[in-house]
Amino acid sequence: MTVLYQYWYADYPHSGFHFFNDSREWEQVDKAGHFFTAYYESVIGINTLKWTGMKENKAVWYGSLWGILLQTPIEIFDGYSKEWGFSVADMSANICGSLLAFGQQKLWNEQKLQIKFSFWPSDMASKRPEVLGGDMLQQLIKDYNGETYWLSTGIRNIIPKAEFIPKWLNIAVGYGAENMIGGFTNPAPYQDIKRYRQFYFSFDINTLKMRGKHRFLNHFLTVVSYIKFPSPTIEFNTSSSQNVRFHWIYF
Repeated sequence: MTVLYQYWYADYPHSGFHFFNDSREWEQVDKAGHFFTAYYESVIGINTLKWTGMKENKAVWYGSLWGILLQTPIEIFDGYSKEWGFSVADMSANICGSLLAFGQQKLWNEQKLQIKFSFWPSDMASKRPEVLGGDMLQQLIKDYNGETYWLSTGIRNIIPKAEFIPKWLNIAVGYGAENMIGGFTNPAPYQDIKRYRQFYFSFDINTLKMRGKHRFLNHFLTVVSYIKFPSPTIEFNTSSSQNVRFHWIYF
């Protein structure tokens, strides 16, 4: 929370608590970010409470609340920031992320549908660094042009009898957007740059299915399981110039 405050809120003026409708901002890529973050905070909460010895049912219920509890202070920061405001859309995305973690754990006792993240620096950040970030860490949080969010699942979850396919091999669909220099529209002198949405289809790896007996390696595979594995990808987008693109490697 301290790092987030310093990188995001410290340079903006404060105000009284208020609401702000940002449901159409950043082509909803920021909402995907809220969904992703709350989802994994809840997954970590469930796993942590199970590790302590708490019974399965209680761990699922209490752990699933972690995403909501950890994200709500951020919405309160927004509510007291003159630049933004408390967002019902953000809060809804937080709740949905936690619900996805809860629902899967109750239904399957595992997370068959994983939410993943990938990032590559965009050209847009240099055009407006005060908004999109002046360094790599700020851009990782602020530059939605470089962020992609994925829904990844094992091929064996879709075709259970395909035993020749490794359990760790996933397919993934992703969402992102490009050419965004402002939240709702691009300001002058960039108003002629066309914003567009991106949809992806790709392969992925579920590193959780690759864990073995080596403790350190297992921890590493758990951490990187949140990240989409770079692989060949088909992109469909809403730009007028090139609606379908193929990437040999996309991250």
